Amino acid sequence: EGVPIVLCPNGQMLRNPSESTLAGCLGLITPIDETKLYDVAIVGAGPAGLAAAVYAGSEGLSVLMLDCRAFGGQAGASARIENYLGFPTGITGMRLMARAFNQARKFGVEMSIPDEVVRLRSGSAGEFVVETTRDQHARARAVVIATGARYRRPDIVNLAEFEGSHVHYWASPIEARLCANEEVALVGAGNSAGQAAVYLATHAAKVWLLMRGQNLGASMSHYLVDRISAQDNIEVLAETELSALEGENGHLDAVRWIHRPSG
Repeated sequence: EGVPIVLCPNGQMLRNPSESTLAGCLGLITPIDETKLYDVAIVGAGPAGLAAAVYAGSEGLSVLMLDCRAFGGQAGASARIENYLGFPTGITGMRLMARAFNQARKFGVEMSIPDEVVRLRSGSAGEFVVETTRDQHARARAVVIATGARYRRPDIVNLAEFEGSHVHYWASPIEARLCANEEVALVGAGNSAGQAAVYLATHAAKVWLLMRGQNLGASMSHYLVDRISAQDNIEVLAETELSALEGENGHLDAVRWIHRPSG
């Protein structure tokens, strides 16, 4: 407790600061102008929030964007997006989101990231007021809430024990290096799962794709289904559900699943 210790440029010393406190120390976020009435406040800097910011800013509206972590959202963690208009050879999610972020900045969108919104209320003049964890507030004529997806967590008793070390919710180059030449169980059958499976298959010895449905085509784009079928080291287990994680002291040794129709 009390570590890490951060010494700010102004001489202030912080002990185990939160992300927003550290960002303020580094000058990444500045105080919100609480006297200004923005046309739009956007909560969430993922694809939807950034798109709203670009379109609103390009029309001359005054825009404030807030996010509790970083811009990009779930798309920012995608290893490769190939079905997005205008990028025939594909693009990483973070590169795509970085372009959107810079585009929003070009149109004058003000950013307060990382800065978490905790409350929305009405102002005295009929405007909306968003309040943040930094005990600041922003006034706006309209608010766009684009807080994105919340990852569904499998109902496994000891899941939290392995999170961050063996259980991950996206597949970035970091996770790819962690599972190099290992076997990976990947749960899900949407496009994000398909992109992750194809990407991890180039690093892992084998990828077991666990899906509750009967076929991939019901929930995944056709081009990804074809990619998965062409990968020798991806095995798709249909109508299957994760049932248990085995290991001790935070080290995962085995994964169990159950075939739902047969039990």
